[in-house]
Amino acid sequence: MPTGSSRCQGQAGMPTVITRCHQRVAAATKQPLTSIKHWMTATVGLPARCCSMVHVSHRSWAKLDRSLPPGAASLPPTQHDPSSGPGAGRRRWGRHRPTRVVLLDFDGPICSVFAGYPSVHAVTATLRALEAAGFEIRPEWMKLKDPHQLLVKVATQIPEAVGIAEDALTRSEVHAVESAQITAGVTVLIDQITDRGQQWAVVSNNSAESIARFCVREDFARTPSLTVGRPKGEPHRMKPNPFVLRHALEILRTPARAAVFIGDSVSDIQAGRAVGIPTIGYANKPAKPKLLEAALADVVITSMDDLLSEDD
Repeated sequence: MPTGSSRCQGQAGMPTVITRCHQRVAAATKQPLTSIKHWMTATVGLPARCCSMVHVSHRSWAKLDRSLPPGAASLPPTQHDPSSGPGAGRRRWGRHRPTRVVLLDFDGPICSVFAGYPSVHAVTATLRALEAAGFEIRPEWMKLKDPHQLLVKVATQIPEAVGIAEDALTRSEVHAVESAQITAGVTVLIDQITDRGQQWAVVSNNSAESIARFCVREDFARTPSLTVGRPKGEPHRMKPNPFVLRHALEILRTPARAAVFIGDSVSDIQAGRAVGIPTIGYANKPAKPKLLEAALADVVITSMDDLLSEDD
């Protein structure tokens, strides 16, 4: 049970595990927690048991409610019927458009890119490439540990060097994914997505070359419908800029409401919100649940296993 959780009885005597965040949502909306379960199972296609493992952002509840199509439909017996009781007539719950596409960030939800090749090595390799090309290295750059931050700084301070930095970072990423650690549960999740007839795509601040190299690894060996990697020479278009998400949805001809995005960073959540796509925050570190909830992720999970269907 997640930290800060408590057990309560749901409707029809069904036990439900909830978090403090769930309690805040229920109190604010006067809706039973089974409505969260309804959104996850009907809209996003998440397993029913997932409602016992996630945080749902208080302020994102209104967004979920507004996304419902007009016209009420009968809800299952364990769901809330808003035609009676508190708040009657203020909400109309109907069936949701099923998810057609699942977008996944690469570093985090799919794998830990720099698990075997620390990201600071990528920073060092980029700095060496810049120095070899005759560019002056700024002292503050040498303190960075995130190669993407370095790329942005190079593009801002020495625009003519961004190509050198981009190529060096791409080489480091391609090398890093050979020892990247696959995220537990993600291969099963991808297989379940495919078996349901949905598409899955990768939208990432990492290079498309590194993603392609990773996907052909024997221990992964799965091909996304689409990969949208870091826009070459345009690091300002990396997330939290919504460019890669919008580009993916345009290519796949899918409206935001018919997709879901899984990311593990605040910048992922910000990009998802900018596009209007339901966004799941993957909190793979202890400090992340609060950060992702504060960024207004629609749902926050702590394991990719939380998204697996119960049948498998």
